[in-house]
Parts: sequence; C-alpha cells; structure tokens
Amino acid sequence: MKGMIGFLNGALCLGMSCLFSGCLVEMLMTTAVTADMAAQNAGEVQGSFHDAQIDVDMTRLQEAVELYAAEKEALPADLSALVPNYIDAVPLRPDKKPYGYNPILGEVYESADGPAPADYFTMQNIETAINSFGTNTGYYPPTLDALYPTYLPTLPRTASGKPFNYDNQNGQVTHPDEGKQHGPAEIAVDSSATAASEPVKPVNAVGSLEKGDLKDSNSLNKALDRMGY
Repeated sequence: MKGMIGFLNGALCLGMSCLFSGCLVEMLMTTAVTADMAAQNAGEVQGSFHDAQIDVDMTRLQEAVELYAAEKEALPADLSALVPNYIDAVPLRPDKKPYGYNPILGEVYESADGPAPADYFTMQNIETAINSFGTNTGYYPPTLDALYPTYLPTLPRTASGKPFNYDNQNGQVTHPDEGKQHGPAEIAVDSSATAASEPVKPVNAVGSLEKGDLKDSNSLNKALDRMGY
C-alpha cells in the first residue's frame, strides 16, 4: 500500500513538474516575442523620428538658400556660407553625417555621399573646356586630361582625387559618385540662369563636329572651311 502511495505521489509530482515546465517555457517564449516586438516598434519610431528630422533640416536649409539667393542674386558656394545670417548653424543628419548641396542648381540633398559642392563647379569648367576644344579642333577631346593645361589649369579630378566619367563620343561628363546624394529638397530654386551650358552635340561614331554644332559657330565654320568641308 505504501509503495502504491509513493508511486502515485511521484507520478503527481512529475505531472506537476511537466505542467509548470510547459507553462514556464510558454511564458519565456511569450516574453521573448513581446520584447522583440517592442524593440522593433521602438526602431520604427526612431526611424520615423529621424526621417522627420531630415525633412525639417532640408526644408530649413533650402529656404535659407533661397533667401540668400534672393538677397545676393547669387547662390551660396556651399552651405557654410548661410551661417550666421540665414541660419544659425548647418545641421547634421541624425547619423551625424552632413547633407549634400549642389551650388550650381541651389539644391539641398539628403546625403553628402554624392559630388562635393566644389565638384559641380569643376564639372561646369570641364564642359566649358570641352566646348572650347571642339570649337578649335572640330572634335571632342580624346580624354579629359587632354584639356590640361591649354583649356584647364589643373587636371580634371574630383575633390577626393577621382577622375570624372567621360564619353568622348558625345562629350558627356558625369561624376563617379552621381546618384548617391538621395534627391533634392522639395523646395527648389529656379536657377536656369546659372545652369551649366550643355557640351557639344555628337555627330558620328568618332566624335567629330559639323557646322552649327557649337555656340561659337563662326570659328568652327572657318576651321571646317579650311579643312575643305
């Protein structure tokens, strides 16, 4: 009889142990899932806050650029030129990285991973040099380095020392980091008067030019006449 009672007590204890163990596992799983959901929600809230902060910063910067341009009739060369008359300080992104800026178009960008402000001026000078080269020779330069030193005072490089992308068949120049700046602010400056002139138009597969392709057509027409065209 005592053996039977001992067996039943053992079975009961084992059953209760299994029951509470199952509840404990379930409770631990529920707690883990709840914590994970809370962390995910917190991340989403923080991300939304950062996005809102970026929108506010870009709007403030773009408005400051517009005010600067309206008063000085010129676009600021970089965002630091806005301090202190148009903005107290240039804000940083929530990740402490700077915002981007195009001084030719007067556009503020979400990221500075694209071209540096000085690179936009360099590209403008390169396009002008390509036009001058084409006016004098009737052809696009074979490389951008061919523009130095006659048409450019220094070798055409970005602020970080990279070469620009160049297609000698159509005279197009692009920045190696183009597209990394993540779009301009919604408020845009009408800067058509300050936009860079387009490079000379392509004519054929060897990148030569014909009459009327360049703005300075008189010089080119004379050169073509001398070549028998």
